[in-house]
Amino acid sequence: MPAAYTIDNLALAVIRRLAGDHRAVADAPQSFEALLAATGGNPSAEIPVWNGASESSIYGSDRGNFAFRAWHDRLHVILHAGFDAEGERAVAVAQRDAILRATGDSEAAEAVWADVWGQFLYERRHGRFPDDQAAFVKTWLERGEAAALEGVF
Repeated sequence: MPAAYTIDNLALAVIRRLAGDHRAVADAPQSFEALLAATGGNPSAEIPVWNGASESSIYGSDRGNFAFRAWHDRLHVILHAGFDAEGERAVAVAQRDAILRATGDSEAAEAVWADVWGQFLYERRHGRFPDDQAAFVKTWLERGEAAALEGVF
């Protein structure tokens, strides 16, 4: 299995800036409807994010992963994009494009794409998200989408 991938500090700074107010909780919204209820549909509201499964993220720490999750969910509210394939893809595109615009770093942008859209596809194929998210992203970056989606992480 490949060594883990960690996103660079510039991209992480952008993510933290875009995350806005958030808090990590054990019972974060599990559906788009629950997210809208938790935020009142207000994209400026504090975003509750799940406090688990951060040990293998590409964001370097629990705090970095929680910030990414908050930004991700904030975009769901801003774009009024559900948690279905269409909504996840729309959010993944927005996140990838924002990282590329802000940093000029195509690898970081692709890593975010793999982390969001790739993991969504992986879950659809395997019935679960990768246990080792950073190894999944690294495989995606080094060996491509097919290798990552066919792997066991």
